Amino acid sequence: MQQPPPPAAPRRLPPPTAAARTPSPSASVHRLREVLLIELRDLVLVAGREAADERR
Repeated sequence: MQQPPPPAAPRRLPPPTAAARTPSPSASVHRLREVLLIELRDLVLVAGREAADERR
């Protein structure tokens, strides 16, 4: 009978990169991003409607 292989040594994680060490952006930045994404989506929807109207 074969022996199971010995358990592998735990892998050490590499040190965090500079980007990982920087603090996460504040809540206001997240809110601004959310608002901008909503505005962009609205603009795309309006542009799509206008393009559909022109094709009729």
